[in-house]
Amino acid sequence: MDVCNNDHDWCPRKTPLLPKRVIDVETSGQPLDPVLRETFGEHGQYAALSYCWGDGQVNVTTRENIAQFKNVISISELSQTLQDVISVT
Repeated sequence: MDVCNNDHDWCPRKTPLLPKRVIDVETSGQPLDPVLRETFGEHGQYAALSYCWGDGQVNVTTRENIAQFKNVISISELSQTLQDVISVT
């Protein structure tokens, strides 16, 4: 993404509007335990994942767990696919 943003004249330069909620995996370039963050109309860089849940939806934000997810999302409780995505971001 950096090459696209810095070296391609045809790629958009405007920082996009963030989705309503994002999983934040870094602060000031430093990795951290993922947390759910509400963006309130903020702009920023993000990557989106298209993901097939399969038969069971284990990692779903609900009224019961949203406060916990805003504090920390335990990586060990995520599927291996989601762990891998977080590790490469």
